[in-house]
Amino acid sequence: MKKYLLISALFLFSCSSANVMTPESNVSADEKLQWRKDYAFCACLHHALGEEIAGEIKEIDFSRGMLHDIADLGGVSSSLDSMALEAASKITVSRIKDFGDSRPIVFECLQFHRSKELDMYLKSIK
Repeated sequence: MKKYLLISALFLFSCSSANVMTPESNVSADEKLQWRKDYAFCACLHHALGEEIAGEIKEIDFSRGMLHDIADLGGVSSSLDSMALEAASKITVSRIKDFGDSRPIVFECLQFHRSKELDMYLKSIK
């Protein structure tokens, strides 16, 4: 009986929240910054593609939700979403007639991802 109590106690202790490592607890500030930037990129794509297409993508690709979880956003996601929405709304139809009404969505979202504005914002909230 004591053997089972000891094993149960060890199991419960090993599963306590104090012993569980979260992704945020063992990563550098630079990695966390990169995850937030990647989340902002996904948010830009989501807004630029529109709800219907973004919803279809979400069904087969959980990246944005995963990045939200691991990036330890803590209230920052709404401001990143706002910035991403603004960046997405600036993406216009190509001026090159051969491209028709298509827009350079991935390219422009990458530009937003690499922007000094996003870097400065994310570094200011560390």
